[in-house]
This record gives sequence, structure tokens and C-alpha cells, in this order.
Amino acid sequence: MRNNQIKRIVSGVLSVVALTSAATVNMPSPSDTPRIVNSVTAFSESDTIEVTVGDYIFTARIEDGCAVITDSRPLEFDKACYYIEIPSEIGGCPVTEIGTRSFGIEGDSFIVIPEAVKKIDRGAVSNYKNYNVSYQIESMDIEIEENYNIFSHYPVFYVHKNSAVANEINSSPGLKNVYYLEDYIISDNLIYERNENGLKLVRFIPVIDDVVIPDEIDGIPVIEIDKLAFYGQNITSVYIPDSVKTIGVQAFSTNSKLIEARLPEGLTEIPDSCFEYCSNLKKADIPESVTRIGAEAFSGCEKLDIKKLPDNIEYVGGNAFYRTYLENLFWTDDRILIVDGFLISAADFNGEELVIPDNVTEICSFAFSGNKDLKKVVIPEGVKR
Repeated sequence: MRNNQIKRIVSGVLSVVALTSAATVNMPSPSDTPRIVNSVTAFSESDTIEVTVGDYIFTARIEDGCAVITDSRPLEFDKACYYIEIPSEIGGCPVTEIGTRSFGIEGDSFIVIPEAVKKIDRGAVSNYKNYNVSYQIESMDIEIEENYNIFSHYPVFYVHKNSAVANEINSSPGLKNVYYLEDYIISDNLIYERNENGLKLVRFIPVIDDVVIPDEIDGIPVIEIDKLAFYGQNITSVYIPDSVKTIGVQAFSTNSKLIEARLPEGLTEIPDSCFEYCSNLKKADIPESVTRIGAEAFSGCEKLDIKKLPDNIEYVGGNAFYRTYLENLFWTDDRILIVDGFLISAADFNGEELVIPDNVTEICSFAFSGNKDLKKVVIPEGVKR
């Protein structure tokens, strides 16, 4: 009798296990969604699904055929920036809501919210350490009323004109960093501003190391890189296409990991402080089309291997090559830096009277800056300016 009871209990347990396994197998497969990779189905008995999209893991609850994000976390911590692209659907169900405490911001983040999302619950985003957060919101009628967590710590918003979220942001005091998606293109971690002549690259989302800027997007040429576009980032290389004709000041300044920069043919000016303090920059061939090099353009690029300037160079700003290989190559015995007729620096000249050599045709700005001993300068007749 006792043995029969045990058999019935074991049989019942095995039946439950079999039913549970069958339910898990029959859950909607996340693989049906092209943007979801390495998806995992879990907790089928409570209609909860966990998926991986890019570098982030999302947990969602299925309600009435719709998915509600309930939790998220990065695959890796301690990254410079997190690119968080919320999936438009999970398990074949559209993602319509982001629930309370779904996101704990772990670092500077760029969050893409798809068009299907109609509601963001209050307290959905926690940013207690004041990281820099940007939102790309595709929905026109998303509900974010009284959602102070999203509006806190001065975030940046990319939204559609005349959308509900745009109206909400514009009515909130202190929120100024609002940009309209109709005026911008966001592609491959780069943000471009549209203008009548083409696209201007204005911002980099720092989630990749090697940057390749395209010559066009959707038939629109990329013609300009804005000032400070890559300032202080950690890229290791950058390819700038020939379509780019203008680069803004300090565009790549303070990129300590930058090793190589490909500059475009047709570029006429390398602006002030363009690559300043890129201490590991080894290669940045200056095109023959360049006629002007701004002040401190390559200052502090100690490993830069440039042995000559373009033949058509007309102007070199002060300290343009401070502490570079070029500087070491052209120092005179009395500590004057002369390159191709340009007196770039006499800051380290040790004496009260300096007679500038006859081969100098131009004296760069700030050439004598920092020299406290110099009292007299003799300039030859061949100096043009």
C-alpha cells in the first residue's frame, strides 16, 4: 500500500515537471524578433521573459499581449558609456510600458525608447550618482506625467516636434537640452545635425573605440565636424572621409588613447587645439591641401611622427607642435623652433637679444610667449608677417 502511494506521488511530480518543461518550450520565441540576440526565456508560469539586446539584459512581464519592462542590467559594468536600446517587442509582444525601477543607471547612458512605448512609470529610471543621460524618444504620445526621475540631473532629449513628450519637456522649467529628431540623424553612435548643405557631426556616443565617419547618410553628404565633437573621449582611431571640409576647434582634443587619425584630402585648415593633448597620437598625415594650422593644434602629441609640413602652408599658430617629434627635429642650437620658414616658438630661447635667422619668412602667434628674459628681437627684411 505504502509503495503504491510513493509511486503515485513520484508520478505526479514527474507530470508537473513535464508540464512545466512543455510550457517553457512553447513560450513565444524571442528569436522571432530580429533585434534580440542570445534571448533566454524564464519563469514561464508567471509570464516573465528575459532577453538580451546589444549589451543590455531586459526582463519583461507579459500582460494582455503587451510587454512591460520590469528590470534591466548591463552585461558588463564599468563601461565609459552604455548604449541602451529598448526592444520594440519581446516574445512577439510589443513593449508598451517601462515599469517602476526598471533602470538603475550605472554610468553615462544613451537610452533609445521605441515608438511602441506609451507609458513610463514614475520612478522608472534611477540616477542617484548624477550620470549624464540622453534619451532618444520615438513615440509621439508617450505618457510621462509627474515622472521626475527622467527629468532630473539635466538630461538631453532627442524627440519629435509637436510630440506629447516635447510639449511636456518644454513646459518644465530648467530643461533646455531638447533637440528635435526632424533636425538630426542618429546613426552608428554618431549624431549629425542637418543643414542646407549637408550634415554636421555634432556628437559621439562613446561606446566604440574605432570610429569610421561615413561620407554620406541616405544620400546626404557629411561635410563638417563640430567643435568639441569628440572632446575628452577614448577613441583609438578615427577615419574622416574626403567629404568633410571643415573641422571645429578642439574636435578631438584630450583623447589620450587616440593613436591614428586619417585627415581628409581637401581640408584647408586644422583648427586651434584640434588634437591637443592626444598624447598617444602617432599618425596624422597632414594633407597637401592644408594651408593653415591653428594654435596648439597638435600640442602635447608627444609621439606624433610628422617630418614636414605641406608645401602650400601659409600659417602656423603658436605652440602648434609643442612637445612633438616635429619640434625635436627642427630645434636650432639656441632653442628656436623654425619649420619651413615659420618661427613657431622662441619661448625657450636663453638670452636677452634674439636675431631671427634670414630663412624665417613668418613669425607665428605666441612665438615668444613665456619667455621672460627676452628684451630685444631683430627681425630680418624677409619676414612677411
